[in-house]
Amino acid sequence: DWSRSTERPWKQRNFTVYGVREGAKYTVRVIACNAAGEGTPGFTDAVFVRNPAEVPIIDMDLAIKNGIIIRAGETLRVPATVTGKPYPSITWTKDDGKPDKDRVEILSEGNDSVVSIKNVQRQDCGKYQISACNPSGTKTASTRVEVMDVPGPVKDLKPVVVTRKMIFLNWDDPDDDGGSDLTGFLVER
Repeated sequence: DWSRSTERPWKQRNFTVYGVREGAKYTVRVIACNAAGEGTPGFTDAVFVRNPAEVPIIDMDLAIKNGIIIRAGETLRVPATVTGKPYPSITWTKDDGKPDKDRVEILSEGNDSVVSIKNVQRQDCGKYQISACNPSGTKTASTRVEVMDVPGPVKDLKPVVVTRKMIFLNWDDPDDDGGSDLTGFLVER
């Protein structure tokens, strides 16, 4: 039993059929018309009506993508907006592994997903990556986080020459420069 989707012959070679139900299966036919009447119909294959699938899209602000520099002790936030149909599953990684559950909080609400770390430390430096996956595909976006802090202690501090009037010292740079070049050393007695 066929029902008409056009009231009169359609002039163009494309048409949108409205009034279909999601989850239903339809076969559509199109009949060419001219002055002599209606021709033999052409048929589509069966069409299953569903929301079109969309590959995931991750929107991360360019300022975030270009890298984050933050001072130790502050709160780090790495936000991203994710879309796709069906809605993708989201995974965050740090340096290609799972983030530390005790330090890292992942908040997701609506299309927004945020990595948050309170009291950020040097150990939180690294590459943070978000992956969004659905049946249409997988997308990723990442940023690099640098945490600035004071340098660690100098290494191998030794008095080399000791006389009655002076002490000549020698040392090596600290293992951790705090995230920036060392500008000098303070010697106190």
